Amino acid sequence: MTSGGFGPPERNVLRPPAFDYLPAAAAKKQELVRTAQSQDIVANCITASVPREILEPPYPMLLVQDGTNVVFLHEFAHDFRIIPVDGSAHPANFTAMGGDSRGHWEGDTLVVDVTSFSKGIRWLHMGGDFVDENEHAVERFTLVDSNTILYDLTIEDPTVLAKPWNAKLRLLRQPKKDQILEFSCREGEQDVQHYVIDGAK
Repeated sequence: MTSGGFGPPERNVLRPPAFDYLPAAAAKKQELVRTAQSQDIVANCITASVPREILEPPYPMLLVQDGTNVVFLHEFAHDFRIIPVDGSAHPANFTAMGGDSRGHWEGDTLVVDVTSFSKGIRWLHMGGDFVDENEHAVERFTLVDSNTILYDLTIEDPTVLAKPWNAKLRLLRQPKKDQILEFSCREGEQDVQHYVIDGAK
């Protein structure tokens, strides 16, 4: 079994392109920013889901693999993701906020196919960009060197996006003295009403 701690990503590395929304989804984004910040599942300490758990917030994560599964242990919300790499298919009639992840190796690259998301909107960051249950994500994690993973993400969502969206960033190995800390956001969180963007009230 091997493991390694990665993140947060380098500042200024992620400069993603704008989302190319379908017209109804573009209007929905403006509505979300104007009226619904408190509906963000991250603001409610539930989960960051895929791909936000990698892109934002930039909390550390621990990667563990045993040959059958790759497991991501996230500091945020004590979240975790189990990614089978045994060739098994996505299960039928299953949905979850984080979807279902299935991986395979292409040389030094872990390719993860993520689908089967629960019904509803999931924000990708505090600015209101979002996807829904029809999201299909393909993540590519490439070990560039012993301290760096290149993360290459492509998202398709036929009910939200007019075309696929792609982002890339580098995840850096953290010092051995670092550790995943207790995350207590869930304990009595009552300040969601103040979770707003300047000028969006």
